[in-house]
Amino acid sequence: MMVFSKSICISVTIAAIFIISLSVVNGGKRKEDQGTDHAIQSAQKQPRLVDSCISDNDTTVPPSHQDTDHASQSVKKEDDEPTTRRPLAVNNFDDCLSGYIGNQSKIVLLLDYDGTLTPIVARPELAIIPDETKNVLQTLAGMPNVHIAIISGRGLGDLKDMIGVEGLTYAGNTGLDISFPDGGEFKYPISEKDQEKLKKLIETLQAQLCKHSDWVEDKGPTLTYHYRAAPEVLHAELMERARYLILDAEFKAGKAHCALEAIPCVDWDKGQAALYILNKFFPENWREIAIIYVGDDVNDEYAMEVLKDMAVTFRVDASNKVDSVAKHYLSNPDSVLAMLQWVERHFGKRMLQEDSDRNLSNN
Repeated sequence: MMVFSKSICISVTIAAIFIISLSVVNGGKRKEDQGTDHAIQSAQKQPRLVDSCISDNDTTVPPSHQDTDHASQSVKKEDDEPTTRRPLAVNNFDDCLSGYIGNQSKIVLLLDYDGTLTPIVARPELAIIPDETKNVLQTLAGMPNVHIAIISGRGLGDLKDMIGVEGLTYAGNTGLDISFPDGGEFKYPISEKDQEKLKKLIETLQAQLCKHSDWVEDKGPTLTYHYRAAPEVLHAELMERARYLILDAEFKAGKAHCALEAIPCVDWDKGQAALYILNKFFPENWREIAIIYVGDDVNDEYAMEVLKDMAVTFRVDASNKVDSVAKHYLSNPDSVLAMLQWVERHFGKRMLQEDSDRNLSNN
């Protein structure tokens, strides 16, 4: 009996040593993978709506959140689009922003570009930012307590060229490429395998579809298939065919205005990019800062979902017939401009008051 007991003790001891050894080895491996991955993981710790690519026949819709004052039934969407309720109309920016901003001295503006700062046009190069909007962005960028990031599906270089305002953070390719005002950059690591698959997908789309003035835009880590210039009667067919080819190539199919984006199946979207940017701006206390997010398409919904309990969110939609995670809707880029002008006045007055108080204290 004693011999049997000793055998059990020896076996347990050997097993314990083996488990401890595995823990040490795995711990060492984890330390080696830190660095760039740390920032990515910190953004991905936040609650996510979607954690993987959705198959072509997946019609799952995330749980709905009903607004007691303005509830409406959710509807099913294609792919993994978040869906909640109809956003609320904005009658007065004082009503929806003054109480939220309160006495907070800093604000972060997270803005989409096409359809948000500019109207939707036939070709991307025609989406010129209006002078008045550009001037407001320049003024806001010069305010020390205002931080602005443009998060767009456009390529990073293209986005910078189209806006041309210094002092902004630019996030291209739905946030896979980010450039900060201090010269810092972030690039989500895209595998060589995905890069090769994207090249083949470009060739496939061009060979099978691009026969009716529709075309493919190569943006580096992503691509956009534009079908707006094709005859309208073909739009639905072209969109569905392109969507099938994108999903078949194992990419996410992100919807835009008369276009589809092929995005690598990585755990990163505009929501994760927004969190990364906020952590970059205010690594210790960004949850205490006023945040406004404005966007007009499905890709923006992921950011608004992540920020829904921490920010004021606006969906830009002329019809107000789109269910959205956003709290409010704005009818067009002119309404977005009016909101930016409100922020400019609000923080401009605050700066004047602070200067006045500072002068009085010096005297």
